[in-house]
Amino acid sequence: YNLGFLPTVVANEGYTFKGWKVTNKAGEEIYNLDANATSISFPYGVADDYTVTAVLEKNEEEVAVANATVVIDSVAGSFEGYEGATELHNENLQEAEYNLGFLPTVVANEGYTFKGWKVTNKAGEEIYNLDTNATSIAFPYGVADDYTVTAVLEKNETPVDPDQPSVDPSKPSTPEEKPGTSIEENKKDDKTSTTVAKDDKKTNKKESAKKANEQKSDTVQTGDHSNVFVYVATLLIAGAAAVVAFFRRRNA
Repeated sequence: YNLGFLPTVVANEGYTFKGWKVTNKAGEEIYNLDANATSISFPYGVADDYTVTAVLEKNEEEVAVANATVVIDSVAGSFEGYEGATELHNENLQEAEYNLGFLPTVVANEGYTFKGWKVTNKAGEEIYNLDTNATSIAFPYGVADDYTVTAVLEKNETPVDPDQPSVDPSKPSTPEEKPGTSIEENKKDDKTSTTVAKDDKKTNKKESAKKANEQKSDTVQTGDHSNVFVYVATLLIAGAAAVVAFFRRRNA
């Protein structure tokens, strides 16, 4: 009634050999032997069918801890139902099979649009880029990491009035172009305008000089007539004086 030999047990990776469990035909455990046992003595004189089972236990694995923080920029939007909160912490995702089962509803502020979610790991690497329809996230199973889930909100572009095109202040202003003409033609027009303006100035100067000469000429001619009049008057006065003197001498 002895089992004089027990084989050597080789445990697979991740398991440890703990010993032997011996049960009878009825399934009752009659022995529990450690890993050092090499033989078994069964009850003497008892008819039975025994089962000797090698006991191997799975090693306890170190659980990889994963956390996720959901964040939002308060300038661009907010989480519905979480007034004033810009960060929502979700710890020990390993207990939920490394799944983040809930994503909050994002309310975009005026002038912004919610575009989705950007997921990065602790190293700052982007591992997911999700659209606005995402409601949960499944992270890599068994990986220890700290994740950041960022709500992506983009600022809306300001519409441009087609009747009032925008002007870039950094660019120098250019002369206004005439409709239906090229830039080169406009430049020629500008040069022509400048030339005409210069010619007008020259003409004005010539006309002014001419008028001044005419006025000077009139002045000289008027002066000449006055001199003739004085000369004639002098002759008449001298003649009259001579006549008077003549009659005085005669009467004397």
